[in-house]
Amino acid sequence: MRISRVLFLIIAMFPCLFMVRCVKEAAPALPVVFTSQVSSITASSANAGGEIHSLWVTSYGVCWSLSQNPTISGSHATGVLKSGKFSCPITGLNPETRYYVKAYAVNNAGISYGAEVMFSTLASGQLPVVTTVAVTGISTTAAISGGNVLNQGSSAVTDRGVCYSTTQSPTILDLTTSDGTGTGIFTSSLSALTPNTVYFVRAFATNSSGTNYGSQEQFTTLAETGNPTVTTGDANQITQTSATAGGEVTLQGSSTVTARGICWSKSKNPTTGDSHTTDGTGTGGYNSSMTGLTSGTLYYFRAYATNSSGTGYGAEKNFTTLGSASGVPCPGMPSVTDIRDGKVYPTVQIGTQCWLQKNLNAGTRIDASRAQNPADLEKYCYNDLEANCETYGGLYQWDEMMQGAATPGVQCLFRPY
Repeated sequence: MRISRVLFLIIAMFPCLFMVRCVKEAAPALPVVFTSQVSSITASSANAGGEIHSLWVTSYGVCWSLSQNPTISGSHATGVLKSGKFSCPITGLNPETRYYVKAYAVNNAGISYGAEVMFSTLASGQLPVVTTVAVTGISTTAAISGGNVLNQGSSAVTDRGVCYSTTQSPTILDLTTSDGTGTGIFTSSLSALTPNTVYFVRAFATNSSGTNYGSQEQFTTLAETGNPTVTTGDANQITQTSATAGGEVTLQGSSTVTARGICWSKSKNPTTGDSHTTDGTGTGGYNSSMTGLTSGTLYYFRAYATNSSGTGYGAEKNFTTLGSASGVPCPGMPSVTDIRDGKVYPTVQIGTQCWLQKNLNAGTRIDASRAQNPADLEKYCYNDLEANCETYGGLYQWDEMMQGAATPGVQCLFRPY
């Protein structure tokens, strides 16, 4: 009884010792591998590869052949694995030849192949394909061009850039830039050019078979003495101590505009040596604020723009600041004397116009019940009181002011001076 109990415990703890087969081990599965598309094809080489979706792979790569269904018994190469993907350079190929390639992977269960991919090598001695981009950033001595290598040809592009000359169809024997290797877009800086000169430019790309060129572009450098062209806007928002104006740079000249604005002075022909604003760079329109002005004062102003060649100015214009609250007399005419009665009327500058500071008070007062006689100098006073004319000025009918004139265009016949 004791022996049976012990035997039962041993069987419960170690059942496999008493069974012919406890668990049947699963048969190992072949690896899962996919073939990638072939890239970087030249006359004698290409780049192939694949992607592995299995663990415990012991080796992998690609195999290729002139006939379908290549295997590792023929030409093959191992790859470099990264995140389940691998690539393999294939070399020693024949130009203009069709090849078949498959990825493979090996584990303990055997070898698997991916789907077959077909590709053809390029012709031997095939040049790169390159295009030329339009020329921009033109100045007196520099410009910007470039190109795009669309196809490397039968071998890798080892040099690319632009060649340029004052004669047509420039080559790499003329002036050139060197802007990297391989395919793709590149930018080229042309320097040490001659001002006001026609240049021809072509992009180029070189591989082991030779150099090929893009289409020809033509441009002309700017003249060395080209100052900017600028126009002057009108003055507005005029106050006692400030005003606004502006300008427009219509042409930058021989180089980029680095400063622009308005300059002003109490004298004619102001320059940037006088009071001025700085309102940005480049071409186009802009607005300027002139501050710190003197009330009741005539100012001259003009727009300016500066580049490396010098400063260009727009047409000169002028304006007069408003008079102060107490009334600033008009320049050159502080008062007006009525020659008929000797009365003196002070003036005030308002904007660009000269005004009397007091209403006119000329003529003999008559009662408002009577009509004024244009042949005489007569006036009304408020409430028929002379004192009101002294305070507010005289009141006049239209015919009186026009002295009876009815001819169209005749105005202001009734003048105090």
